Amino acid sequence: MRIYTTKKINNMRIQDFDSYSVQKKKKFTSEYTFTSELNYVDVKLTNRPPELTNVDDLKCEVEYEISVERKKDGVQDIAFKINQIELELIVDDHPEDPKEFEFEIVPGENIDNNLVKIRKGESLIPTNPTLLEINMGKSTKVADFSVSILFGKNE
Repeated sequence: MRIYTTKKINNMRIQDFDSYSVQKKKKFTSEYTFTSELNYVDVKLTNRPPELTNVDDLKCEVEYEISVERKKDGVQDIAFKINQIELELIVDDHPEDPKEFEFEIVPGENIDNNLVKIRKGESLIPTNPTLLEINMGKSTKVADFSVSILFGKNE
């Protein structure tokens, strides 16, 4: 059984910090798991259903893996895989109390893998996600969503 430790660095949590930190010991693995929090301005929701019209607050957490492809002469590519996206919305339902909606998006389980697009920015360092776009398809069912996530930045 492997024990994972979590450490927060620059608004990202590294799930397997032991594997991450052994790079200094010349023994390293090429796969890492991270969790990153995105703010309201980093998430774009389109084709929202009527009940999600007036979103007051949004919290989003993305769990993803990075795989580094390397050869003797250096790093060749960085590949990304989304493990899950947790999205929490607080909607103004005036004159009633605000309503809370939670969505857990898990590629391959409750959404087709082909509906989750990963885009790489021109600058991949830092590698954390910088923009999440979710087309809700006018539905609250995760299976009807299509997701696009940008890693890195476009200059």
